[in-house]
Amino acid sequence: AGAAAAPASSRRYTATQAAATAAVPLPATAVVDVWHTLAVLATCAAASQLLEAHTRWGALLSAPLLALAAALAAASLGLLPPASPVYDAVWRFLMPLAVALYLLENDIASLATSGRQVLAAFLLGAGTMLAGAWVSWQLVGPAMGPAGPQLASCLLASYIGGSVNFAAVASATQLPAALVAPAMAADNLAMLALLAAMMAAPLRRIAATLRPALAAAGTGPPPAPPPA
Repeated sequence: AGAAAAPASSRRYTATQAAATAAVPLPATAVVDVWHTLAVLATCAAASQLLEAHTRWGALLSAPLLALAAALAAASLGLLPPASPVYDAVWRFLMPLAVALYLLENDIASLATSGRQVLAAFLLGAGTMLAGAWVSWQLVGPAMGPAGPQLASCLLASYIGGSVNFAAVASATQLPAALVAPAMAADNLAMLALLAAMMAAPLRRIAATLRPALAAAGTGPPPAPPPA
């Protein structure tokens, strides 16, 4: 969630700029701005996590989308500067750390029992996302401009693995800094619409229909016993 609130107009320093920043001490106003920016970003991230954990609508929207909206609102109100070394530090150091912490949340022991079903579902979902991205690129790719391939790669990575993948691919492909925040906003809004559509779909009825076939094929749980 903190990672979703962090992207802004400045993302990466060149080697010369980094060396100049290290060589020249920051003035007092810059130090105050750094702590102020950190405090606002941390507040956006923490509030988003609390809303996701304790409210129904927060869980529906997700902490990354809430943190992004809060950061955009803070920037519009002048509480966040348009550029800051804090954004670069978050992108270069905190984002890789967030990826590692995210992986540590997984229960490795459960993979021994449910790994096959989970892997099959993941491969199916990733394959359909890849096919959808290819079709979309054929339809609207030329209209996305010079950064189109980078944007498409970031969005595809996000649809397969979430906002953490988006940030990692954006960094690897050097997506222009001015496009990071708008692309993440579009990504989160599109995923919100997708989740709303999935929640409206009769998934339980579909699962109940497919359960006997999956059990017969040995790739799913046994059929649920009839109610007493």
